[in-house]
Amino acid sequence: MYRDNALLPRLGMLAAGLTVLALLAACGGGNGSASAGGVDRSAITEGLASGEYEINLDGAVSRLGSYEGERGPYDFAPASGGTNANGPYRVRVRTQTQFGDDQRVAYLLIVLPAGTEAGRHELTALRDAGDDDAHAMFRATGQAWNFARDVSGHIDIAEIGDVLTAAYAVEMADGDGNTVRLDGRMKGIPFQPQAETDTRITIDGEEEHFEGGSIRAAYGELRIGPTRSAIGVTLPESVEPGTYDLAAGFDGDGLRVSLYGASGRIDELDGTITFEETGNTFSGSFEFTASGDHAVDAKGVFEGLEL
Repeated sequence: MYRDNALLPRLGMLAAGLTVLALLAACGGGNGSASAGGVDRSAITEGLASGEYEINLDGAVSRLGSYEGERGPYDFAPASGGTNANGPYRVRVRTQTQFGDDQRVAYLLIVLPAGTEAGRHELTALRDAGDDDAHAMFRATGQAWNFARDVSGHIDIAEIGDVLTAAYAVEMADGDGNTVRLDGRMKGIPFQPQAETDTRITIDGEEEHFEGGSIRAAYGELRIGPTRSAIGVTLPESVEPGTYDLAAGFDGDGLRVSLYGASGRIDELDGTITFEETGNTFSGSFEFTASGDHAVDAKGVFEGLEL
């Protein structure tokens, strides 16, 4: 999934961490009855092909059928603020439901803490969860209703890394005292890595560090960092592998740089950004210095961008 490249030293270490997780899972994830952490892998996977799942629902909400929309019935990816290598991770399973007269798609969300390994993990509510706790909720699209109170249950993980193999059983309540019970299992659900960066920018002597998933491309611009303090780089209409000059404002010959965390003018800017194509995504690096109302120095790497 990742590569160790001198151009991407930090992300190389993150990738290595994910590989280690995969190896740990593989060590206990064979075809025997005992798996890593004492979890019975065969009981979880019996009758399931890789990529298949089951979900059962009982209580105040009824299950009408499988979700067949464009987003897919499940995802396994870094949770908000997580990294590909270390997590935290989110597991989401979507299904068609009915609650009273309301019919809509809902999803079970399980968030696994950073560094999660194979084994049994007790589930609690988000409001009660510490950094090392897994938590769960069951929520309708559009947040029409939400079961996130009095959460009890567990998730048994037989394999976690490039794929997730697990079973769960959980009960929870909404604010009106209605309860639901969910159980299910999944085999070989593929990990969906996020685009990641490791960037440092210094403005007038104050440094900010952007890492993990704080990078995105939208509306013709690459943004690195939180929205209000991001570095913005305009993108060419078609991104080709290579090195591009960077410029301040609209008058330069390079790709325009905007600094959303700095008010005032940037009169001069010198630097470059490099894009490398890796399968269906882009990785690369950038570096620039700028002067004007602020003295700026920035340097970073990125990986996994879909442009």
